[in-house]
Amino acid sequence: MNASKIYLVLTLLLISLFYNCTTNEDNIAETNHFMRTVNEFYEAVNTGNTDKRLSMFTPDAKMLPNFGDLIELNDSAKAKIKSYDDNWVFRIKDLKHVEIEVKDSIAYTVNTYYYTFHPTDSMPQWHRTKNVHIWKKQNDGSWKLHIDIWNSSVTQN
Repeated sequence: MNASKIYLVLTLLLISLFYNCTTNEDNIAETNHFMRTVNEFYEAVNTGNTDKRLSMFTPDAKMLPNFGDLIELNDSAKAKIKSYDDNWVFRIKDLKHVEIEVKDSIAYTVNTYYYTFHPTDSMPQWHRTKNVHIWKKQNDGSWKLHIDIWNSSVTQN
């Protein structure tokens, strides 16, 4: 192999290494940005900040609850969720992110946790569950929750 071919191969190798390094750095930065948003979402849940939590969904978001029909998260559905604030408590504990993936303008998390949804004058009743959240990156660079799927980890009799 002559010197010019060796030079060409080394140049292409360096360009490839540089491209892969910047792509990985960009992906790490985007994943960190995404995870800050995910953490803000769960902080809103655990502080009872329903307005903040609901603002983190896309305008055409959908919920697929355990044992329930698909919910289009429109203004009416958001108002119903908000109406629970005065008399009910929704909290999560022992959250574990089982899987996280960020790719371009779509990201998802697979999570396990315990939740309670109980009247304000009652003690928490913790239920083991899991969810899949699919997030969309918005034109302004923010991440919004688009699909919220959850179901119980307790087997039915």
